[in-house]
Amino acid sequence: MNYDSRKTITGGSLRCLLIILILLQISSIIAAVYTVDADSLTQKLDALLRSPLISGATVALGIWELEAGKEVFVRNADANLIPASLQKLYTLSAALHEMGSGHQFVTRFGYRGEIVEQCLNGDLVIIADGDPAWTTDFYLEGAHRIFEHWADSLSTHGIKSINGNVVINVGKFPVYRDSTTWDRGDYAYGYAAISAPFSFNENAIIYEITAGDTMDCETTISVEGGYSYLRFDNIVKTSMQGVKADVSINATDTPNHILISGTIPLESTYRVRAAVPDPHAFASGVMMQYFKEKGIEISGHASFDSAFPANAQMETLFNHPSPPLKDIVGVCMKRSSNLMGEMLYVQLSGGIASTQDKIRSFAATTGVVSNSLSAVDGCGLSRKNLLKASYLGKLLVFAQKQPWFKDFFSSLAISGTDGTLKTRLVESPAREKVFAKTGSMRGISNIAGYFTASDGKLYAFVILCNDVPDTTKARQWQDETLEEMVRLCEQGVNIRGSEIIQAPR
Repeated sequence: MNYDSRKTITGGSLRCLLIILILLQISSIIAAVYTVDADSLTQKLDALLRSPLISGATVALGIWELEAGKEVFVRNADANLIPASLQKLYTLSAALHEMGSGHQFVTRFGYRGEIVEQCLNGDLVIIADGDPAWTTDFYLEGAHRIFEHWADSLSTHGIKSINGNVVINVGKFPVYRDSTTWDRGDYAYGYAAISAPFSFNENAIIYEITAGDTMDCETTISVEGGYSYLRFDNIVKTSMQGVKADVSINATDTPNHILISGTIPLESTYRVRAAVPDPHAFASGVMMQYFKEKGIEISGHASFDSAFPANAQMETLFNHPSPPLKDIVGVCMKRSSNLMGEMLYVQLSGGIASTQDKIRSFAATTGVVSNSLSAVDGCGLSRKNLLKASYLGKLLVFAQKQPWFKDFFSSLAISGTDGTLKTRLVESPAREKVFAKTGSMRGISNIAGYFTASDGKLYAFVILCNDVPDTTKARQWQDETLEEMVRLCEQGVNIRGSEIIQAPR
């Protein structure tokens, strides 16, 4: 009995020992698979950093594991560099954090006076809430559809004519462009449009230029949407087929008058966006035009009230809410809309100086020393914006733990698929595995976001390239570097013992 019992215990122990040895062996294999080969990674990335494609550039590179926020690889990550449109990563994540993904900008409508037999004897009052979504992204038939909807709503509320004015309250925030730090040569272009509480079509007009039939022939220009606010002189000529288009916009001494000049090749079309100098006048002019076309007769004119919106006295008619903030952020990030970025930036705290403080305060929650962050605008056009790759890395790690991360992640461009990465990494193992924001200016090419391993695990990354002699070569180098990152992950390179963070779907 005792002998048999000892024999049974001994046999059980052997079996347990065998199982433990097997588990230890499996664990060692798993540990090997899920451990970064630091030497190999360092050698490969350091070799890439010596590439002639970025010769002469100032480069910062960082990779972070998300769960622990651990640095996997960093080089020059504490250098202050110009982020260009990567500034939007701070602006839009701060907006999601402060306002919430479901926040809507609500334009309010009311009147002063009385409505008698479908005639408003008095003023129509519109209280602007800084809605940045009156664009073709949300109104595919043309941004002016917003005004047609409003006219229909007025009719529904028994107003067919207005014996008075349309008073638009624009006191939400001041009309704003960072004229002290943006390049003056940008001002005429749509990407540098002025932000304003009553903004329409990104405060820009799109011109489509069509080449002539022969070289040196005149081109023709059509205006998208037919918006006739700006007058223009067309001095664009037709050039040799295959030559790159070269078109510029210049303001003149005459108000609301621009010159469109340059060349486009045979058998081609080219689109260019011109900023309007007075967003409120532009938007209200198009609105009044479409009110009239929809049968709303107005005896007076559009005027503007800059009092704080809460002080507007009126009888309420209806409200027009924007799409949720997450959708606006999605458009702003995918398309890198500067105007949307600026409008969200200025509304974070109702003024430029206080918004800079708000961004710094938000950055502090991500682990950044707030007084060392320079965020003078929301879109990244200013060369006085300065960010460290390590700061962006902290932001990307912080974002992954927030309730709004799925919306933030979904707003990023996908390699080879959409947004500003649609044409990058198309024929690559990294296709659809990089989710990022790009940032480009003269001499600058940046990219930051996340990349995913084949098992779905995400890493954060930042690549900043300033003082770049050739931005095309810099993008080529970035793509090669991203391919290497993804390739290493596909081989099972990972962080030991960390939980797998899946890409949101």
